[in-house]
Amino acid sequence: MKKILVPIDFSEDTTLVCRYALELGRHESSMICLMHSYFDRMTISETSFPSSIETETYINEQLLRETYDQARERILHLQDTILRIAEDEDIGQIEVDTHLEGGEPISGIIEYCGNFDPDIIVMGTSGRGRKGFMEGSVSRKIMNNADIPVMAIPSMPAFRPLQNILYLTNFDQGDARCIHALMDILRPYNTRTFVLHLLNEQKQEETSHMLDQLRSHFLEEEDKGLIQFIMQPRTDYRQDVLEFTREHAIDTISFIPHKRNFLDGFFRKVMTKKDLYDANIPLLAIPGRERCSS
Repeated sequence: MKKILVPIDFSEDTTLVCRYALELGRHESSMICLMHSYFDRMTISETSFPSSIETETYINEQLLRETYDQARERILHLQDTILRIAEDEDIGQIEVDTHLEGGEPISGIIEYCGNFDPDIIVMGTSGRGRKGFMEGSVSRKIMNNADIPVMAIPSMPAFRPLQNILYLTNFDQGDARCIHALMDILRPYNTRTFVLHLLNEQKQEETSHMLDQLRSHFLEEEDKGLIQFIMQPRTDYRQDVLEFTREHAIDTISFIPHKRNFLDGFFRKVMTKKDLYDANIPLLAIPGRERCSS
């Protein structure tokens, strides 16, 4: 059974994120787990209370209970909504479970992965605060630290079928394995994968050789038209990528999420909130390292 973990914060994009999780579980028996981390400590300064209260902070158990009850009500309502969508779209073999956990989201998600053992994480990029694109966000940090694929969904008008996938390469040693993993995830959807390297003209001959080496791992898939390898001159990285996504109707951008690599600078320093909304493209991070077996 495929296991899909969906961390949620009840933002307006939550149902859309769950729709992508449903799609990833469409073609086989799957378990979707909706996970929500809620604040389990509400501290109030002692200045708000009579001087007879000596402690510096006060934990109000009633407020915590109300917070938990509200979260539980909302997550159960979402569970019902997702099951109805699955029924309406004839997505069978889907189970939807829920998990509530008090505490900080990032550590909670990573810790719960050890218990649930998901095959993939699907989550939003914007969140309630709608910070800059992947800038200090939960999704960025999960991408950098998870040892399983992470799909991050931006704020979008509607779900887009998985058809054309862009894999951005800087010739990491894990590229071949990651592209195979990407194609395995999306195999049931008859997708086409574009592997793109934006060329530094000073290293054209060397780069062409590396691209041919990478292509050699996918000759059968290339013959079937499932994958295409492209090398093109780089002018402005952000504009080059966005233009490529428009020209090829890209539905998902995939990459290896190093903490420090060419994509890190691209997302953190160049890609802005406006760019994210204009692009409206989900991200699929494939870890460059092998998953450790337990």
